[in-house]
Amino acid sequence: MRGILVFSHSNFLISLFNCHTLYTIPCISLYNNCERKGRNRASKYGNGMAWFRGCLIGKRCFGSVYLATLKKPKSKYRSYPPIMAVKSTEVSVSSSIQKKGDVLNNIGGCRNVIRCFGDEITNGENGQMVYNLLLEYGSGGTLADLIKKSDGLPEMDVKRYTRSILRGLRHIHRSGYVHCDLKPENILLIASGGSGGDQYTAKISDLYNVL
Repeated sequence: MRGILVFSHSNFLISLFNCHTLYTIPCISLYNNCERKGRNRASKYGNGMAWFRGCLIGKRCFGSVYLATLKKPKSKYRSYPPIMAVKSTEVSVSSSIQKKGDVLNNIGGCRNVIRCFGDEITNGENGQMVYNLLLEYGSGGTLADLIKKSDGLPEMDVKRYTRSILRGLRHIHRSGYVHCDLKPENILLIASGGSGGDQYTAKISDLYNVL
């Protein structure tokens, strides 16, 4: 098992080191685009107690991901960030998303793993019950997006992203889990408030396939 994991991780790190220029994805343009579309998405899956459902930003086999904004940032829900990613699906088929939430809650407390802010059931159109997992929003997209849309990453950025990923893996392993699907598509870039290459932190996400 250990040999397989090292081989898998090595392949992933090699894909990082084959890169040379930084490309960044502006968060504000996506947010404004969602605002222009309005909140008509809420009719399908509903809004939360503290947040409005925005536009669809991703869709996978386990559910759809929406941008969400707080209704009242200074309310009792102020522990939530102003913008979140909400992964949603009908309760009847939500076991995989609920498992991800359980794993994130058990892991917790690591700045190199995507944060989970809780979950909530909403009522969608036709009265169906919808399970929603509230997650940290990756405004920089995925590491795969960054690699595809650039000519490569500077060595310093490669080192920084690799260090962040390895720290996240160490924390996951120490928590008793093994990530079985580590790849650039499952690394989110989270705004860190810096500038240039330092404006994003790489965080491990999509903890569906874990042991």
